[in-house]
Amino acid sequence: MSGIQNGLIGSMTKKTYAIGDIGPSGVGKVIYDAGSVQSWGRYIEAAEPYTDAGQRVWSGQQFVSCGASGTAIGTGKSNTAAIIAQSNTANCAATICTAFNGGGFTDWFLPSRDEMTQWYNQKSYFTSVNTGREYWTSSETASDGGYAIYMVTGGISVKSKSSGYLSRPMRYFS
Repeated sequence: MSGIQNGLIGSMTKKTYAIGDIGPSGVGKVIYDAGSVQSWGRYIEAAEPYTDAGQRVWSGQQFVSCGASGTAIGTGKSNTAAIIAQSNTANCAATICTAFNGGGFTDWFLPSRDEMTQWYNQKSYFTSVNTGREYWTSSETASDGGYAIYMVTGGISVKSKSSGYLSRPMRYFS
C-alpha cells in the first residue's frame, strides 16, 4: 500500500492473492479467487496447517432440517450460521469450525459443498489433508442428511448427519 509520502496521500492498492498463497490470517491458504469482490468477499482461504479435530457429527440436531441448503460458493458462512442457530452443540463439525480462531480471526465457518470442491481441487497446496477420509460440508440435503466430500476422488455424497467425518475451517476475505 502507498501511504503518505512527502505530505501527499498516495494511492491505496489492495494486495491481490493467487491460489496457494498464504491468506491474511497467516494460517490459511487461498483456494478460490472470484476475480472481483462479491457480496461475501473475493477470496476463500482454508486453514493450513490444521490438525483435524477428529471425526464429528454434522450438528447437535441430526434429524431436523435447519435450512442450510446453500451449495454454491459464498453460502458456507450462512449455512454454518443456520446450523449454529438451530443447535450450538460443542464438538460438532459446524461448531468446531466456528470455534477456530486462526490468526486471531473469528469468522471461520464450515464450507459449502462447492467451497469444499474448490479445496479438493487445490489440495496439492496443503500438507494437512487426510486424503483417505471424508470431510463434512455445511450443505444440508434433507432433515437427516448433508453432503460430504471424499478426498481421494473428490466425490460428493449424501451422508447421515449422525455419521462422523472430518471438517476444515474456511473464511472469506476481500
